[in-house]
Amino acid sequence: MHANNRQTLRQHFRQMRNQLSAEQQQQSAEGCLQRCRQLQVFEQVSTLACYLANDGELDPSAIIEFCWQHNI
Repeated sequence: MHANNRQTLRQHFRQMRNQLSAEQQQQSAEGCLQRCRQLQVFEQVSTLACYLANDGELDPSAIIEFCWQHNI
C-alpha cells in the first residue's frame, strides 16, 4: 500500500473516531472488554500490555481495571 494511501486512511479513521460521542466511546470500550473476556487465551494470560489512549483511540481503561482485579 502506498504511504499516501495509508496516511489518508489513518486520517479518515481518526476523524471517524473523533466524531463519536463520549457515550459511544465508552460503549465501544466496554464492548471490547466483553469481547476479550470471550477469548479463551484472555483467561490464560498472566501479563497483558496495554497503551494509553490518544486522539480518540479506544480507551483500554476497562480492560486494565479488569486485569488488575484478576491479578493479570
